[in-house]
Amino acid sequence: MKKSLKVVVLTLLILFMFSQAIYSLPNNNRTAGQNRYETAVEIARSGWNQSDFAIIAYGGNFPDALAATPLAKKYNAPILLTEKDSLSDITQQELIRLKTKKVYIVGGLSAVSSSVERQLKNINIEVIRLSGKDRFSTSVKIAELLDFSNQVIITTGEDFADSLSIAPIAANMNIPILLVPKSFVPDETKQFITQYSIDKAVIVGDSNVIENNINQYFKNTTRIYGNDKYERNISILNKYKSAFSTNMVYVASGNIFADALAGSALAAKKQAPIILLDNTIADVTRNYLSAVSVETVNILGGERALSSNLVSEYFTIPQNSTPTILYSMGSTNARINSGGFYTVNDDQIYISYPIEYTLSDLTKIEQSGIIKNYDGLNKQITNQVSGQNLNYMGDWLYFTTNGLFDNERNLISKIKIDGTGLTAIGQEKSSQIVVINDWIYYLNESDYNKMYKISIDGWSSSKTKLTLETASSFNITGEWIYYIADATIYKIKVDGTGNTIIYKPTKTGLNYLTNLVEYHNQLYFSLRDREESTGKSLYRCNLDGSELIKLIDKQLNDKEKFYIENDYIYFCYGQEIYRTTINGLEKITLGQFTSEENAKFYIVNGWLYYSSKTDYPVKVKL
Repeated sequence: MKKSLKVVVLTLLILFMFSQAIYSLPNNNRTAGQNRYETAVEIARSGWNQSDFAIIAYGGNFPDALAATPLAKKYNAPILLTEKDSLSDITQQELIRLKTKKVYIVGGLSAVSSSVERQLKNINIEVIRLSGKDRFSTSVKIAELLDFSNQVIITTGEDFADSLSIAPIAANMNIPILLVPKSFVPDETKQFITQYSIDKAVIVGDSNVIENNINQYFKNTTRIYGNDKYERNISILNKYKSAFSTNMVYVASGNIFADALAGSALAAKKQAPIILLDNTIADVTRNYLSAVSVETVNILGGERALSSNLVSEYFTIPQNSTPTILYSMGSTNARINSGGFYTVNDDQIYISYPIEYTLSDLTKIEQSGIIKNYDGLNKQITNQVSGQNLNYMGDWLYFTTNGLFDNERNLISKIKIDGTGLTAIGQEKSSQIVVINDWIYYLNESDYNKMYKISIDGWSSSKTKLTLETASSFNITGEWIYYIADATIYKIKVDGTGNTIIYKPTKTGLNYLTNLVEYHNQLYFSLRDREESTGKSLYRCNLDGSELIKLIDKQLNDKEKFYIENDYIYFCYGQEIYRTTINGLEKITLGQFTSEENAKFYIVNGWLYYSSKTDYPVKVKL
């Protein structure tokens, strides 16, 4: 390979690798009784020494009580369960122990009969019943008792998992949970929205769970997506990660509502999340647990509901896997979109920077190429290659060459993190790659940038064409690829089926659409009217193309890409670097280039790094 006068430094921070299965179950406690009613009592005992209030719900089915957790939080009350016609002795004794003065019964007489009311009154407890004609109107009755502002959370009333996943978070944020059916909004719910001027809604689930006609009742809606209840559970936790600590978590069966219902009040009290576990290992859940710091696991329910072996499996990292909140992706969509000059896998950082200085102390290095940095100590591992579109997976770094050390540009390649095994993936060339599981997804230069996939081993027999359109940018989320082709956003499954248009600009001139980023189950993209001489605008929409919002108006450079990190959008306009929130608010200036040539910037561990052809590297604490 032929050296260039330019130098690219690739800094590597490698904290740990996994070559065998690792068992790492944190401290754990189980809260359980002989049945769901006793389990609810045990949960109350573990969280409350005394409570003036308690919530009573029917233990035979889930509908009425799904929205009750915010009410329990308001009154610092446990949730206890009852049979329809009789309050068990152990539940009565628990209310006496708590010195409870007032009970809210959630649900009508068909769920909790008047005989339960009489039992409560016989032990000198005031009873208030919250009920409507159905589960949907009951959720409205509960909401009316809360101290809320102008926002609600909308969940399906046809299953319990989504409501209980978000219940502790909603409770701590004082946001009511309203239950709705899939295809319409009940009159009582519409009246509540109008009466209390509710203009914001977070909707859990896509249009297959709750249809899009609900959007018309709010000025601003956000959806939380996932292919099933376990993916939505983790999507909720990722979206609201600042609302709780993962030092302590509660785990419950995703197939039995009662334990999670009673546990949701305790989780809210402890400001901890509820994580739903399937009887077969859900990778999305195990990967989440491997990526966050958990010190204590509280298991809700008995062995039959959630076995200790199953919980242990969720905290066991399989052989040859690397724990990461990014699941099985080699890098995030946002980082690849920004050029892929760095990638982060948990605490492991890889950086490719087109300057001849290290980022740690700005000292010049004598040799160029790929540099390994461990605890601040630079070590050269190769001087043969440099690149971008960095994807880290297992023992390998996947990238595309940038031509600085040879005449090859955009050649898909891989190299081991110890500097050995430099290999081209066939002769495939691409301006963008994303590695997921055992596949590399890329835009094939030899076929007009149409999208392909090929195995990470480069076997020619695995090479598969996915799209007929010429693409300019793509992101992958779950089983879907979102890509731009001819100023239109498409989606297609990773197996090449289900190709669908999800957004197409209506104005003829709006045909310069680039830089697509998926972040927290929404799409962000830049768009410029070619009739305009000013910069690009930044837009956001849902994954189905709905709820299009302009976040930044004509303030992105045509040549610069934006990216998103920790709920902030970073972009360039002119020679300045800006940061704004993911809602397009609170724009501030972070730095300024003296030249736009070779200008690069990114954020690593709370620091902004940037430089250009005429700038020495600069770092700014965010």
